[in-house]
Amino acid sequence: MKKDDRLPNTTACIEQPTQKEENSDWVRTTVVIREKYLEKIKALSFMEKVPTKDVLDQILARFFESLKTPIPERKKGVLDDFFTKNPP
Repeated sequence: MKKDDRLPNTTACIEQPTQKEENSDWVRTTVVIREKYLEKIKALSFMEKVPTKDVLDQILARFFESLKTPIPERKKGVLDDFFTKNPP
């Protein structure tokens, strides 16, 4: 598969969380983003001397704060219970 054939019209693809850090609200997962955004996030991380996850956290926090319509809380489903009781 060529690089250009992968997810041509997708800007983000979030999978099920793969690992939750103990005693933390951080979750390790895979996110597919455009290469140009990743380069900018890494550059900001380097310039500010902070971890990439902190830069992305600030970007997402500002984005969600700027929304005029709040996003409702997600209802817990059957799969959530399954993954909580049966971690990978």
